[in-house]
Amino acid sequence: MTTITILGSGFGALTTVRRLRHEGWTGAIRVISPRDHLHYLPSTIWIPAGLRRGGELKIPLAPFFREQKVEYVAASVTGLGDGGRRIATDAGDFVTDQLVIATGGRFIRKLPGIEHALVPCEGIAVGEEIERRLAAMEGGTIAVGFATNPNEQGAMRGGPMFEFLFIIDTWLRRQGRRDRFEIVFFSPSPRPGQRLGAKAVDGLLAEME
Repeated sequence: MTTITILGSGFGALTTVRRLRHEGWTGAIRVISPRDHLHYLPSTIWIPAGLRRGGELKIPLAPFFREQKVEYVAASVTGLGDGGRRIATDAGDFVTDQLVIATGGRFIRKLPGIEHALVPCEGIAVGEEIERRLAAMEGGTIAVGFATNPNEQGAMRGGPMFEFLFIIDTWLRRQGRRDRFEIVFFSPSPRPGQRLGAKAVDGLLAEME
């Protein structure tokens, strides 16, 4: 039987599974990933203000895998061989007929000092760390910003960072602590978020004032 192996267990991997079955693929589907649950990353920006808990954003995938007749392998991939038909993992090697790599992107951390930044889109653990640090602060400066990869500008959506910015602002106001903090937004673009449209950018910049 022909086997399609998918690396990853995020939106890309799960969408691939659903699409294959929807299109009538009846062959074997194998998913290799170190975790058998989906981290709902769009909501990590809600964790610092207590709008969501980390555990609420972890969705078990076992029922989905059963329904879609997927073989799940709990492992981390360490390499590929034979033109992508041999997959090396920390749980052994696997042979496949077709390969889909859906492991997600990686944030560019080349800017000096960025190793000290917390990026909520990296995952639940980072959102929880931001929550801890904000709770421990009695006052000070909170800087929020974003920029795109100049070589792949379409891979970035700034909307969540604007939402994150205003969530923190509202959270501090409701606690009666907003006057103790300075919130700074930074971006290399004079009009950040242009993909949202000119009217939206005008509104965002006006709200920041």
